[in-house]
Amino acid sequence: MSKDLSIFVDESGDPGSESKCHTITRYRFSQVADYICTLELEALKHGEGVEGRTSTLFFGTKRQFERNYLKKIRKKRMG
Repeated sequence: MSKDLSIFVDESGDPGSESKCHTITRYRFSQVADYICTLELEALKHGEGVEGRTSTLFFGTKRQFERNYLKKIRKKRMG
């Protein structure tokens, strides 16, 4: 396992501690949630017309953002 991920692992050996697999999975879920929230925030900014230069550099134009990022993530929505 990478040393970078070792900070998220409880290696105390306590019977009640989470396993390495659960800790890494929970970390990845938090990254996915952060990504989705970022895309939804950018969608709100594009809707209000207040997108900044950095978001335009990263995501491209409004049309590119909707086609390349927002549309794909919204297809995966649950419920």
